[in-house]
Amino acid sequence: NHKPQPRHATRDDDVPLPSMMHTARRSLPRRPPSHRGSGRSIRENGFLGWLCSQTQWAIDSKRKSPFPCSRNLLRVLVLMVFCNLTLVIVIFAVMSSNEGDNHHRGPFSRIALRPQHNDERGSNCDREFHNYDFRIQNGCYIHPTHHRPHCQFTHFEIELQKVSSVRLGGESLTSHFILDNGKNDTVMGQPESFEVLTYQPQTFVFSTALNPSLDDDGPEATLMQSFPPTMHYINNILKNSMVLTSALLSCPSNQNTKLLEGLTLVVGRESYANFYHSMQLWWNAFYTINQPDNHDQHDATLHPKHLVFLDAHPETPLDKFWGDVFELNVTYLRRDYHYFNSLCLEQVRMIPSSPNAPFSIGGEAGPLFLNHCPAPEMMTRFTGHVLEKYQSSETRQIPGRIVLIDRQPYAAHPRSDTTKIDRQMQGLVKAVRDEIARLSRQETTVKLSLKVVALESLSMKEQIETIRQSQFLIGPHGAGLTHLLFLNKDAHVLEIGCYKMFYKRLVDWSSALRLSHHCLKSPFHSSKHSEESSRKGDTPQLSRYVKEEVIPIIHQVLWRS
Repeated sequence: NHKPQPRHATRDDDVPLPSMMHTARRSLPRRPPSHRGSGRSIRENGFLGWLCSQTQWAIDSKRKSPFPCSRNLLRVLVLMVFCNLTLVIVIFAVMSSNEGDNHHRGPFSRIALRPQHNDERGSNCDREFHNYDFRIQNGCYIHPTHHRPHCQFTHFEIELQKVSSVRLGGESLTSHFILDNGKNDTVMGQPESFEVLTYQPQTFVFSTALNPSLDDDGPEATLMQSFPPTMHYINNILKNSMVLTSALLSCPSNQNTKLLEGLTLVVGRESYANFYHSMQLWWNAFYTINQPDNHDQHDATLHPKHLVFLDAHPETPLDKFWGDVFELNVTYLRRDYHYFNSLCLEQVRMIPSSPNAPFSIGGEAGPLFLNHCPAPEMMTRFTGHVLEKYQSSETRQIPGRIVLIDRQPYAAHPRSDTTKIDRQMQGLVKAVRDEIARLSRQETTVKLSLKVVALESLSMKEQIETIRQSQFLIGPHGAGLTHLLFLNKDAHVLEIGCYKMFYKRLVDWSSALRLSHHCLKSPFHSSKHSEESSRKGDTPQLSRYVKEEVIPIIHQVLWRS
C-alpha cells in the first residue's frame, strides 16, 4: 500500500519545483544579446554599453523574476569591484618588481627613490643653461628660461658714507665690545638686523650703455623699478643707484678713494652659516667666473682678484672656502673700507644669490628647473674644480665604509642654540654601532667599517676626503648631506627624515656618479617627546628603526656585490 513518491520534491500545489523554475524562467524578459558572447559584445559596444544593457535587463525583470532585481544589480557591482581590485593588485605588483633592490618597505619606510639616469635629458638641460648672453658689459641680463641674473659693470663706485650698519662684519663669534655707555656687548646673541647693510639713495654710481631696463631721459637716468624681487640683494643695489648713460666713468685717483683694479666679485649672502645654502652660492660664483659661452674666458685678466661681501655677517669657517677654491682676496665692505669716502671697482660682477641656484627648491630658479631639468655636466665641472683645489680627486672609496653624520649643536652664527639642535638623534649613533657590529659577525664578502663624524669639527679638506671614502653615507636630513656631491661613484645615500627632496635633487644633478638615494621616513613621526628621548640616549625605538630600515639596505647592497 505504499504510495511511491514523485521524482522531485513538490510544493503545495504539487507542481514539481524544476517545472516551476522553468515556467518562471520562460516568463522573464529575454536577456540582451550581450548575455551570449559577452566578450564580443564588449568589444563592439564598449564596457559601459555592456554594463548599461545588463542593468536595463535587471530593471525590466524586476516584477516578473522571483529574485529581487537588486540582487542582479548587486552582482554587476560586485563584479566591477572585483575587477578593479584585481587591476590595482596587478599594477602594484608590477611597480614593486620594477623598484628592485632599492625599494625596502617597513613600518618606518616612506619611499626609496632610484636615481634617474637620462643622459639625453641632462645634456639638453646643460645646453639650455649655456644659452646665456655674456656679451653684456654694462648692465643686467636676466635669462628668460632659468631666471638667473647676470650683472656686470665697468667703473662701479660705492659712496661708503651712504652705507650704514650696526656691525662692520667679519667679527669673531667670541668678540666683545664696549659701548659708549660703558656696557659690554657681544656678537653672540645679536639680532640679524645688526648684520644688514642699509643704503641711501644714489649710494652706487655707475655708467651703462642704453638698456631696455633703463630710462634714457637724460645723462643721469635712474633705474626703473621693474626688476623682479628674485634678484634679492642686487635689486636693493639697483634701487639705490645713480646710472650715467652719457659716458663711461673713470675711477678717481685720490687718497679718499680706494681702487680695486681688475675684476671684482660682489655678493650679499643669505643663510651664510648653512653649508647647503653656501654650496648654492659657491655654485653660482663658479659659473659667474667661468662663463661657458664667453669667448674671452681664457683671458687671465678677466679672472677675478677680489671678493667684497655686501653684508656685515660675522666670520664663519665657511668663509675660507672662497679663498681656497676661487683664490680670491676676501674683504668686507664696511670692515675693510670704512676709512675711505668711496670704493671704486674697475670691473664688477654680481654673484646671484643662493636661491637663484638652479638646483634650489626655493621656487625661484625659473620654469626650466622647476620642472626638474638637471644639468649633470655643469655639476661635474663644479665638483671637479673643488676636488682639484683641495687635492682630493684621487681619494678612493673604501668598500664597506659607512660614514654616519652625527649632528651636534655648535655655534654656527650669533643666534645658534648651543644646547640642542633639530634632528640631533643622539641615540642614533649607538643604534647604528650595535647593528653594524651584529651585521659584521655575519658572513659578508666585504668587511664593514663605521666612522662617525661631526663635520663641523673637521677642516673642509678633511670633510671631503672622509665623505669620498664612504660607500654608505647615512645622516638625518640636514646640511651635512650636501657633501654627497663629492662622493665616489655607485655610493649610497641614506637620508633619515626626508624633507622636500632637497638631496634627491642633488643626486639627480650628480647622475654621472650613479648614486642611489634612499629616502627614509623619520622614526619620530614629528613627536617632540620622542626627539627629547633620543637626545637623552633612550634608543629602543631607534634600535628597531635601524634594524628594520637601515641595515636591510646595507645588507642587500653587500649581498648583491
